[in-house]
Amino acid sequence: MATLLFVISIVCFITTFGIHSVINNKSEIDKPMYLSTPLVFIPIICGFILPIIPFHYLLHYNWILLSIGNIAVLYILGPIITKAYLVRLSTGNLGKDMVYTLGLGIVLLIIGIIVYHS
Repeated sequence: MATLLFVISIVCFITTFGIHSVINNKSEIDKPMYLSTPLVFIPIICGFILPIIPFHYLLHYNWILLSIGNIAVLYILGPIITKAYLVRLSTGNLGKDMVYTLGLGIVLLIIGIIVYHS
């Protein structure tokens, strides 16, 4: 059960980073204001740092190896996962979708850690 929760949280974190990349690649007029504040680092942390925690629980490797593997997964599978999410589950508002996937990823990670240790 914990494995499934960890995998879904990894997918949610990668989707959060992917949605941020889609928002960031829009024209200058359509970009939201959060891109000019320090909040811009939250999706980057979600893509590069947060998936390493469930990867560690799943694979039990060194953090450096998991970081390198996460970058590979992020750039190879990230666009595929994000496109699948935006086609099938998107609400139409990318900002809300990014917050939803971030919140779901964090909640599933916490529940997965609790289930893993119990």
